[in-house]
Amino acid sequence: QRPALFAATVADNLSVAQPEDPPGQLLERVGLDATFLEREASTLSGGEGQRACLARALGTRPRVLLMDEPTSALDAEATRGIEGLVRELGIPVVLVTHADDQAQRLGDRVVTLDHGRLTGGG
Repeated sequence: QRPALFAATVADNLSVAQPEDPPGQLLERVGLDATFLEREASTLSGGEGQRACLARALGTRPRVLLMDEPTSALDAEATRGIEGLVRELGIPVVLVTHADDQAQRLGDRVVTLDHGRLTGGG
């Protein structure tokens, strides 16, 4: 939910992943343009930070991606963009969300927990 960015530029944050893809391309995948590369991570909004962290994760070319409330700080348009990205990744994604409608839109399997108890799905 809260982006964990290092006190450096966005480019520096992405370089930690040692991405094979160009950093600007990673940002574009998550709905940010390449001008963000030189911005200090501390100046990003919550939603921008979430997307920068997602770009960094994608730079590692994960086989599975765990996302905890990846759109909680995003507006509707940015949320649609991230949801589209999740659909096209081609890898398993475990997504934690409080938005039931989002779970239904994105999930092949939806598991519902209520106060630590499994109440739906499986």
